Amino acid sequence: MSIKRMEEMRCPACGREQRMLVWSAVNAKDPEAALMVREQRVNLFQCEVCGAEAFVDESVLYHDMEKRYCIQYVSKAAMGSEAYYATLTKRGTVILDAVSQRIVDNNGESYFNHPHFVFSIREMAAYIMFRELCAAFGQEVDA
Repeated sequence: MSIKRMEEMRCPACGREQRMLVWSAVNAKDPEAALMVREQRVNLFQCEVCGAEAFVDESVLYHDMEKRYCIQYVSKAAMGSEAYYATLTKRGTVILDAVSQRIVDNNGESYFNHPHFVFSIREMAAYIMFRELCAAFGQEVDA
């Protein structure tokens, strides 16, 4: 599931306020949102008055249920927050709440606990391209 919310943002250039969608999770099955991530336009503020652009530094999870992987962009604010690290193990795996963990366990979706962490949206887009190429040209092996 993709997760987004409307937020009031102020243009850094002209100061005008306007509403925009801020994404915190993108499902690859949401074609418009997935394209925004691949084109590095997710959480990109575009002023309706002066045309200025600014990146809204929000952590974003991208997940592909079909190819069974997820990527976590870690915002600068999250990287500096002790509260963010309370959701991770010392090995960098995600600690899910009890309900989410049961769902993951029942569906064999352990990739949610092991996201590929990235530190720029550009890096996220590059990793998606890499995984798409792996899916298209990689070899099948028995696990």
